Amino acid sequence: MDESNIVATLTANSTNTTKSVELTDSANSTSDNKKGIILIKKGSFMTIESFNKKMIKLFLVINCVFIHKIETTGCSPEGDLSFKNQNYFIKKDYISREVYFSDDERNSKDECQDEVYAAAFNMAKVEQCKIIADIGCGSGFKLLKYFKEFKTIGFDIEPNFSYLNSTYPEKTWHFSNFTVCEELPKIDIIICADAIEYLLDPDQLLNWIRKLKFRYLVISTPDRELLPSIQGSNQCLTGPPKNPHHVREWNFAEFRKYISQYFDIIDHFHTKKEWWGQTIIASKKQYVLNQKIWQLFQ
Repeated sequence: MDESNIVATLTANSTNTTKSVELTDSANSTSDNKKGIILIKKGSFMTIESFNKKMIKLFLVINCVFIHKIETTGCSPEGDLSFKNQNYFIKKDYISREVYFSDDERNSKDECQDEVYAAAFNMAKVEQCKIIADIGCGSGFKLLKYFKEFKTIGFDIEPNFSYLNSTYPEKTWHFSNFTVCEELPKIDIIICADAIEYLLDPDQLLNWIRKLKFRYLVISTPDRELLPSIQGSNQCLTGPPKNPHHVREWNFAEFRKYISQYFDIIDHFHTKKEWWGQTIIASKKQYVLNQKIWQLFQ
């Protein structure tokens, strides 16, 4: 018997359903006993169930370490995603703007999105959150209205960024260029209220967010199909948006499909007072090892 070709073939006792392995010479193996063979060393003995359990245990341990690394470092196992060719899941004949218009919100207060911040605040109380980040925080009014007693981190561009630093120097503010990552602590809730529709390439925003360490994302945007009744025009349905600061607007189904490419969606709803607004609550995607690998143990 050639030691290099020793195999174990699956057999079954007629009076016992327990499967076992039997050493045979692979040179004398027939087509009937080649199914389900595994290579083993000469003189060793292991049931097929025992082998499978050990391999599945190894698979789960590796998977847990893998997910733990993602949750603690914020790094995903994939490169940046891009859905520009799919028009960010907006219908094909929709027309987006090709120019970005900066929005000066230094004097903004409770005009819009108050319900989005209220929803984030309620979640923060239930989940015992401590650190809140706000992307596109504008004047910072709503962030500090609801989260004054929390550690807050605000992100925005000029002229809002300079205003925030001079008005609330005791708080933490970052210029929003989608690069700050490693120096940030683990964030409990990220708020991104009606900001994504301003961006020429929203993939940059979402790719950056998924690299951050966080528990929950609360992101909102107008529902395009509900805007005609308040705007008095159907222009928003085909684009470009009637609001000159918006590059594009999603309907309810489109926005859900787009955000779900990046995050696991927990809830998706229309706000009540501003009934044309839609909000998604999401969390990091839970990555697992390739499904083909898992199927090997089935």
